[in-house]
Amino acid sequence: MKDVSGWCAQTSFGEVLLVMTRNIIFFGLLTSPNSAFALTCRQVEDIKADIRALIPNADGPYLEYGQEITPAQRARGDFIGGVVRLGWHDGSTYSQEDSNGGMDGCLNFDDPANKGLRGIWQELRPVYRNYEDVCSRADFTSLATITVIKAAGGPDIEIPYGRVDADECDEDWGRFPSLKKSRDHVRKVFRRMGFTMQEAVALMGAHTVGRCELKNFGLEGPWAENEHVFDNAYYHKMLDLVWERKVEVTEEFGSQPHWDHAKMLLMLNTDISLAWNIDGDNDDPNHGDPHKCGGDMQCDTQNSYRHVARYAQSQEEWFEDFSSAWIKLLSLGQDGDLQKCESEEDSDSYDDRSWFSSW
Repeated sequence: MKDVSGWCAQTSFGEVLLVMTRNIIFFGLLTSPNSAFALTCRQVEDIKADIRALIPNADGPYLEYGQEITPAQRARGDFIGGVVRLGWHDGSTYSQEDSNGGMDGCLNFDDPANKGLRGIWQELRPVYRNYEDVCSRADFTSLATITVIKAAGGPDIEIPYGRVDADECDEDWGRFPSLKKSRDHVRKVFRRMGFTMQEAVALMGAHTVGRCELKNFGLEGPWAENEHVFDNAYYHKMLDLVWERKVEVTEEFGSQPHWDHAKMLLMLNTDISLAWNIDGDNDDPNHGDPHKCGGDMQCDTQNSYRHVARYAQSQEEWFEDFSSAWIKLLSLGQDGDLQKCESEEDSDSYDDRSWFSSW
C-alpha cells in the first residue's frame, strides 16, 4: 500500500510519471490494475515468514479475569488487530447490488472509518516492497491477515490467489458499519455484502483481538483481556459478564454509546446487540431495559443469539465458520477465477527472493 498523493516516481523499467491528486492509497504497484499475479507456494510461505517477523513478541501466561496486560502483549495485540482490521476494511466495502468495492487493494485513508490504518500499512510496507513485482496489493493484504490470525492462535486458513487491484475506490466512502447502531444495522451491512446473519456473527468474533483506541474511535479499551490471542473469548465475555450502557463524549467523535464491564472491557452497540435486546441507537445510558436473550427470554435478536451461544461453547465450531466467512470476505469483488498457489513444478517464474529484494 502506498500513499501516492502528489507523488512522482521512476522505475528501472523506464520512466513512469505518476501524479496523484487525490489522497487515495494504493497498496503499492506500478502495474495495470487489470493484471493478476500467479503466486507460487514458495512465494506464499516467504511472504508469511516475513510478515511473522514483524509481529511483536509477547511472552507470558494466558491472562485470567482481571489480570493486567503487559506492554509487550498489548503491542502484539495492536499489530495483529490492526492487520485484521486492514483486511476487513478493504473487503467489507463490497456492494453486491452495485457490483463494486471489495477486496481490491484500495483504501482511502481520509475516510474517518479508516483512522489508524495508515500506521499499520507503514509497518507492512517494507515487506510488500520486496514482493510488489510478483504479488498484488489485495493478495498481500489477504495473506497478511491469515498470517497474523494463525500466529495469534487462530485457525490455519488457506486462501486462493490472483486478486486484481483497483485503481480507485471513491465508492467505498461511508460503507463501514456505524459503531452506534445495533442488530438491524448489522444485518443490513452484511446483507449488502452477501453474508448471512450466521456469517456476520462469525466474522464479528474477530473483535477478540486488538482494542478500540480513543484517537481512532472515540472509545478506549479491548473486548477481551487477552487482546493478543485469537480465541472465542469475545462470545463468552458477551454472554457471561454484566454490561452497563455508557456514553463517551469527545470533541472529534461526539457521543459514542457503548457497553462497559468494570471499566476493563467494552462492547459496541453492534456487538452487544447480537445477544442482548437493546434500543439500538439511543445515546442515553439510562434508556431502555436491556436483557439477554436465550432460554425462556425470547426477543428479536434470537437468531444471532443462538450463534453467539454456539461459538461461546465451541471454539472449534467458530474457527470453522470464521474461516469459511473470512475466505469469502477476501474474495469479494473479484470477478476472475482465484486459484491456489502454484507448486514449484508448475511455475518457473520465481527464483530467489534476493533477485528482487534490492529493487
